[in-house]
Amino acid sequence: MAATIYLATTANGGSDSNDGLTTGTPKATFRQAIFAVDDGGTIEVIDSATHSPSDSFDNRAIVNKSVNVVVSDGETPTLDGTAAFIAGRPGFASAGTYTLTFTGFTFENWGASTTSYIVSQTGNLTLQYSQCVFKSIGDVSLFQQPPVATRGTPNKLDRCRIESTVESRIFSSVPGSDWYFLVENCLFEYDGTHSGEVYIDSNNDSHINAIVRNCSFLVELNDTTGTSNGVIRCGTVENTIIKNTSTGGSYTTLAAIKAKSAYSNNCVDGNFAVAEVSTGGTDGGGLVREDPLFTNEASSPADFELQSGSPCIDAGKTIAAVTVDFAGTSRPQGSAYDIGAYETIAGGGSFTPDDGEETYGVKFSSSFTIRGTANKLATRRFASDKDNRQAPFSVTVSGPATIRRRTTPYKSET
Repeated sequence: MAATIYLATTANGGSDSNDGLTTGTPKATFRQAIFAVDDGGTIEVIDSATHSPSDSFDNRAIVNKSVNVVVSDGETPTLDGTAAFIAGRPGFASAGTYTLTFTGFTFENWGASTTSYIVSQTGNLTLQYSQCVFKSIGDVSLFQQPPVATRGTPNKLDRCRIESTVESRIFSSVPGSDWYFLVENCLFEYDGTHSGEVYIDSNNDSHINAIVRNCSFLVELNDTTGTSNGVIRCGTVENTIIKNTSTGGSYTTLAAIKAKSAYSNNCVDGNFAVAEVSTGGTDGGGLVREDPLFTNEASSPADFELQSGSPCIDAGKTIAAVTVDFAGTSRPQGSAYDIGAYETIAGGGSFTPDDGEETYGVKFSSSFTIRGTANKLATRRFASDKDNRQAPFSVTVSGPATIRRRTTPYKSET
């Protein structure tokens, strides 16, 4: 079994002269951690500091093996892209046919001054992000030139959130052959002025193996040029919400979805000249042309959970491979899958806690889910007017947690 290589900033004990084999001797840079880890091994970031993958062209992290990059339980590290663009280059560069995965990171300040990408995939590197947050993203692509067709595992965005973007897109350039990618249970919040930059893909109808499913989009496409593309343009689009909040613009041909292979059970709402367009795909039906009723579009970041009465609840199709939602709640909770990234909790409810004390004010039967706790260090309090002899219940939280029982009220709760 390959040894884990640990990583921390120099302020938290990291040094590239360390062996990286214990939490007490972590490496300091991704470049040296990748050199030290075995092929197929794991790099674990053990602090919540801000890390810079590179500070110049020569100091990029060269990916010359398959690596899983994860965070320690309870830590919330940020991968900052400011320095990576000093030379107009990505922070990570591939050097062969490998797989690189990131789990639990926040990517911030990428593409602020230079059109580029986070990871170069020109060496046929497969890239996967899971439970990551992308914020303050400029003109940057999350994928560059991934492997084509169905070779190996797909390029993947899984349970990720892309927020506060200006000109972000998923792919940077369009190859002549089919890319294999999967975008699942993701949230997209776009507030820029270039409709062409919000695409999952653009200008390529050959990507029949690309799949988008159970995602939620809140976009403001307020340009005045119009475009022949769709917000999502790929092979298959299922159980996905696309809402446009702009009332202006000239959308003579703008579509929410263009699917080459198939599309079904999506929700489209807002200013689109064409609600849904197929470029050869099979229409599986189930299209909802109503407001999805997100819980709070005005909050920062927006709350994409569905309000009671949403037309997207129980309106999705069963997708056996999608077993959980964005927060880790199992699907389905009701009679069918929900459309969008969130599954509404059956028989109870959910809430999104802020940094203060919260009271769970909805009557529940046997279980409920606490949202918004993934990758956060926080204390959340709840109270029940039933003891465990009267109403046994369970609490589900996203991410590692410690649950302590208290039999006396915190304040005046009963």
